[in-house]
Amino acid sequence: MEEWLQKGVEDWKQNQVLKKEREAAQLEIEYKQAEKYNKLALTKLEDADREVNEGISKFEQTLASKGINPRVTK
Repeated sequence: MEEWLQKGVEDWKQNQVLKKEREAAQLEIEYKQAEKYNKLALTKLEDADREVNEGISKFEQTLASKGINPRVTK
């Protein structure tokens, strides 16, 4: 009976080690996915920001080339 109980405890300990390793691997995967998503989101935001700023500059240049002051004055 004692041997059976000892075997059960050893199996439980081994299962706990495996569970911890599996959970750590899963967390690593989730972290990498989150990192990838954040990089993608930042790239999209930077692209959108650049597009807006370039668009405004081009618009102001077009106005200026037609003799219209693009800046508001009182």
